[in-house]
Amino acid sequence: RGTDAEVFELATYTLANCGRLLANCSDNEVAEGIFLLFDNSNSNICFQYIAARKAGADVQPFFDSIVNLYRDVLAKRCEPALCHRNEGHSYLNGRCYMLWDASPLSSWGSILNEKTGRYPLIEALSAVLRIPNDACIESALHGLGHMVYGLQKRGDTETIPSAIDAFLRSTPALRPDLRAYAERAKTGRIQ
Repeated sequence: RGTDAEVFELATYTLANCGRLLANCSDNEVAEGIFLLFDNSNSNICFQYIAARKAGADVQPFFDSIVNLYRDVLAKRCEPALCHRNEGHSYLNGRCYMLWDASPLSSWGSILNEKTGRYPLIEALSAVLRIPNDACIESALHGLGHMVYGLQKRGDTETIPSAIDAFLRSTPALRPDLRAYAERAKTGRIQ
């Protein structure tokens, strides 16, 4: 067991290089790894990330590495199916969908980068929306939907709806049930 900073750095490294590091893992092993790294019902690792951040760790690389997880692993392994429509039945699809539901890190959506005036986790999930896999898009929308209220408490009612609207404008051929899910995510009314 490492220090909070060491665990956070190792998790960031793992996510940043996940395509290569997880290449020989089964889908179920990847799903279990996501469970371990993000879900506090299985381990306290995500609380070590929180402690590392409070101690001054740079969280930007961690946020950037989340895009790698979706692009380099989840988009390649998850069925392009929607769990909220009971389409995806693999364990990995379920973990992808519920990643932000089960993680206390969803509260990081309201972390503001003082230098840029932007929310790095929201930017990361907005980047995930451009990955052409419905399961990844659904997961990112699910996460953004959970982050709406945290931003509203900060007085920000525009960032997430604007990010989702930009995605919807750029994706006119999006399937209707995923478009409807995106509309609900803008208001935080997601399943």
